[in-house]
Amino acid sequence: MSIFTEVKERITAREVAEFYGLKVGKKGLACCPFHNDKHPSMKIDKFYYCFACGAKGDAINYVADMYGLTPYEGARKIADDFHMILEADADIDEETRKKVLETARKKEAEKKRIIRIQNQFREWCNQRIEELKCSMQVIEAAKQFFRNKPPEIILESNDFAILLHSEPIVNY
Repeated sequence: MSIFTEVKERITAREVAEFYGLKVGKKGLACCPFHNDKHPSMKIDKFYYCFACGAKGDAINYVADMYGLTPYEGARKIADDFHMILEADADIDEETRKKVLETARKKEAEKKRIIRIQNQFREWCNQRIEELKCSMQVIEAAKQFFRNKPPEIILESNDFAILLHSEPIVNY
């Protein structure tokens, strides 16, 4: 059995696309990664088809197109990333097979570590955004407070000077 047949029988385009980061909706629709898509125009399951740009194919085509690989390299990448031991590789000795599996495990662990770091960074960014929103609310409240004050008090106030200095920084 060829590598192409084995890979196609074991995995769908949807599984591959989700593995490589494409967000697929419940009905199998996704924003096409092959053109600047803002609304889901790609139907993806065992195969994929984009109604906007016409991109189509199976799991191997998806990976080959995404990474600029030949179909063989795409099939090999899927097999490696999904830890598939293929019949085509049956003639590999046990030591080489263990090395391949260990390398695949290390790649998977590294990918999980990167995802964990990305999630931590995303959480950190969300916290900073919330802090900036709170700062904007404080600035708006201070502006309301100073709005009804006489000009002499405003000009003598260090708080007003800080407010004027802080607002463009927070808005940035």
